[in-house]
Amino acid sequence: MGEVLAKILTGKTSDTLVVSQVEALKHRVPILYVVLGIETLAMAITHFGSVPTYLSVYPSLIAITVMVIRCVQWFRARNQVLSPDESRRVVVKTTLLTVLLSVTLMAWSGILYMYPEPGPGFGAGISRRGHIVLFVGVTVVSCIALLMHVRTLAMLTTLLVIPAFSLILAANGSPIEWAVAVNLMLVASAMLYVAYVFSRDFANLVESRAALDEMYVRQKRLASTDSLTQLDNRRSFNDKLEEAVQSGCAFTVLMMDLDGFKKLNDAHGHAVGDQVLRVVAERLAEASEGEGVLSISRMGGDEFAILLPQQGGSQKLIDYGERIIRQCAMPIYEGDLVVTVGASIGINEVTETDIDEKPSKHIERADFALFHAKQTGRGRVELYAPEHEDQIRRTAIVEQSLKSADLEEELHLVFQPVVDARNLQLIGFEVLVRWRSSHLGDVMPGEFIPVAERCGTIHAITRVVLRRALSEMQNWPEGLRLKVNLSIYDLSSSSQMLALLTIIERSGVSGQQLTFEITESAFSDQLDIILSALNMLRAIGSSIAIDDFGTGYSSLSSLHHFRPDLIKIDRSFVVRVSDPYDGRDMIKTIIQMCRNLGARSLAEGVENETQCRVLSDLGCDELQGYWLSRPVSAEKAREFAHAGVVKAEPQALGQSS
Repeated sequence: MGEVLAKILTGKTSDTLVVSQVEALKHRVPILYVVLGIETLAMAITHFGSVPTYLSVYPSLIAITVMVIRCVQWFRARNQVLSPDESRRVVVKTTLLTVLLSVTLMAWSGILYMYPEPGPGFGAGISRRGHIVLFVGVTVVSCIALLMHVRTLAMLTTLLVIPAFSLILAANGSPIEWAVAVNLMLVASAMLYVAYVFSRDFANLVESRAALDEMYVRQKRLASTDSLTQLDNRRSFNDKLEEAVQSGCAFTVLMMDLDGFKKLNDAHGHAVGDQVLRVVAERLAEASEGEGVLSISRMGGDEFAILLPQQGGSQKLIDYGERIIRQCAMPIYEGDLVVTVGASIGINEVTETDIDEKPSKHIERADFALFHAKQTGRGRVELYAPEHEDQIRRTAIVEQSLKSADLEEELHLVFQPVVDARNLQLIGFEVLVRWRSSHLGDVMPGEFIPVAERCGTIHAITRVVLRRALSEMQNWPEGLRLKVNLSIYDLSSSSQMLALLTIIERSGVSGQQLTFEITESAFSDQLDIILSALNMLRAIGSSIAIDDFGTGYSSLSSLHHFRPDLIKIDRSFVVRVSDPYDGRDMIKTIIQMCRNLGARSLAEGVENETQCRVLSDLGCDELQGYWLSRPVSAEKAREFAHAGVVKAEPQALGQSS
């Protein structure tokens, strides 16, 4: 029954409006009960003695008691937050009580009005019936004024009281009572119109405010949500990180970057790239279930961040990060296309001791760990350590020093001999670069070359090295070869390749005396551009060597595309060459593969005579390493070049081969 009445009375009213109506009633109904209670008490007092007690005292006591109880109930409910369904039930209950109270007061007022006026002297200024008319009028006006937020309540009170009481007035037949009845009807009609307009405007105001609130929530959600993945965006992540800092409780910041995403995006287009990001976002959410994460955010591009409360130790964080990496590495299906991406993760555990630092510092440290993870192999989890920060700062200093360096003055060349494996006769040199910075002193190539590649200085370094090395070759006997390292960044720049070819042409050195070494990283990106650059070098007679073979991405198909003239076997294989079951068979297989490809083999990192003899016995073509000679200055290289050997006793080795 209650549900039916609720549907009849509030069926067309929105949830927002019905809640607002009840909120308004909470503040106005108690006032109404106070006004009606005072008026009822006044009516009882003025009629006491002139009508029977059961008409003056008992009805007023019952009515006032009900009003007090309801007033207390409304007062207690003033701070309660009601749901739309609860609010609808309140409206139904209030409507029923309004009907009951209106009918009761109307009946009481009508019965009292029919009693004759008391004798002279009872009231000198106003008659008892005049008080009743005033009571009815004030009651109706009060109800309309205080219940107009709910139009139904105001209308019911008016329609149940005014027409019936006006009929009682008109039934007595006097012109004054007819006039009063008409006035009551007119005033009630005017008040109803006011109530109608007010309730309509109130409803419009509530709906407009609700629409604005909804728009605000939507705009706030848009402002804090990444539109592509529906994860938190950078702004939202920073806000939640600020809240975590303010809480004073330990937490963890995890930064993740996708490996190989740019290449995938370039190869298959942004539509596929966007789908990959959406799938990764879903997998992040799946992998984070049960971890109590505070935020999963896309920080931009292919970078994601996760904010976690304090976990159960570093190992648990590593396990969590590795679970994410495994999830991300699963194949992603987009139509007929199947793609995969990797992920690297950096984690910063924020304890109570360093929680007061700036929020950006916590992100920065996770970024330091992420950078270290990507630099040391990708696809791994790295926990932040202070040395990561030191490394990043050192890298930044090296980069700034490189950009401001006078390369012509600060770069120095050394030459490491390369010998024939059969007789240790010198066949050439590999040119290596050293940097003595005016600010930092000696900086190792393993440190400044990667920085130079990232900041673009590698092009200038390569040009300086090639020009000086070719100039030094003028001091060598004919027939010796020079090996020069090229970065993938050199090979992928057409303007750089043209500059290198110009340097070679102006040097007067034949391109046939040059071998250009590239690392296996060249196999993974921009294959067509790299092949074009290598063909430019082959066109002048130069040879191509694959450096550090066995440590990168090479495959037989890649070797077929590049068609190297020389393959350098990495020292990680050479150091195990004495083991017949481990390194020796592996090197033998590589040497045989070189022969099948029509390429020569060179073993680098030779550190003792045993390695030298075994490599020679296995059929390796060329050798290079500290046992033969460390990298030497240009002056020492000239001595070796004119002597033709770097060891004094090559004959014995030659006999053993």
